Amino acid sequence: MRWAVESELPKGAVVLCIFEAEDEKEAQDYILYMRGVGHSNVFNLKHLPEGTTIADLRRMFPRRVCTEM
Repeated sequence: MRWAVESELPKGAVVLCIFEAEDEKEAQDYILYMRGVGHSNVFNLKHLPEGTTIADLRRMFPRRVCTEM
């Protein structure tokens, strides 16, 4: 299963991290790992169904949409 989570970096930028985990417990364990290696503000965990597109991600995480390309 694929998952996405937002993480705030030490300088204030918020990034989207996409990763694989077998289930929600494993995804939560990965978040704990992220926090253990310095990503103290990790939030908004979401399961990404098979076939999730970039457009889907933009709807799921509207604050992360880049307006300049």
